Amino acid sequence: LSGLLGDEEAARHFSLEADLDAMLTFERALAEAEAEHGVIPRDAAAAIVKALASFRPDTAKLRAGVARDGVVVPELVGQVKAAVGAPHDAYVHFGATSQDVVDTSLMLRLRQA
Repeated sequence: LSGLLGDEEAARHFSLEADLDAMLTFERALAEAEAEHGVIPRDAAAAIVKALASFRPDTAKLRAGVARDGVVVPELVGQVKAAVGAPHDAYVHFGATSQDVVDTSLMLRLRQA
């Protein structure tokens, strides 16, 4: 969509990088909120937050994931789980759906626009 907007500032909010950043913000916030409310262990949330601080997705694998799954989220979550590692990887994306991630990513980016 970025080429269709005609405004570079607005287009930045619809770039692949902005979308992925917002999705990862969702995953970090989800882990923190779930730990705060006792849904997941605090050490799991800490491991997720730590992994996300330096996480960079493999975009070639994300493209393949979209071709396979129709959405980017399953592949992205799989990559985040691999970065977090056992045993805390089981708590990445805990209780969330792909649609939760997609919708929240859009709202986070619209709020910034």
